[in-house]
Amino acid sequence: MVAALDPSGGGMSVEAEIAHLKAMMHVRSDTALADSLRITKGAVSTWKRRGRVSMYIMRRAELMVQHGQIAPGDSMERIASEIALLSGRLQDMRFSSKRLADDLEQLAARARALGGDT
Repeated sequence: MVAALDPSGGGMSVEAEIAHLKAMMHVRSDTALADSLRITKGAVSTWKRRGRVSMYIMRRAELMVQHGQIAPGDSMERIASEIALLSGRLQDMRFSSKRLADDLEQLAARARALGGDT
């Protein structure tokens, strides 16, 4: 894939970044991309308006492709890697603390279901 450069010289344009994410996640629409990344459907529109995709999302997509998405039967190691990934949200203040807390609670519930000590 050829990267479309941002006229400001900052690298790929937001459209190219979104196209790259869609290719990584094997989806075609913005809605399907949001679903596959487990983010709100308005987040993709926000990226377009701001002219950038957060590094957290790019890294999250890479890790999801490497390790697969977490399902109820996944191993504790995968859950631990997702928790480590979520900690990256602390660096990106555009995400609310409530959303982070909700994500961590869901992961803790999955860990408890697998018999993990939380």
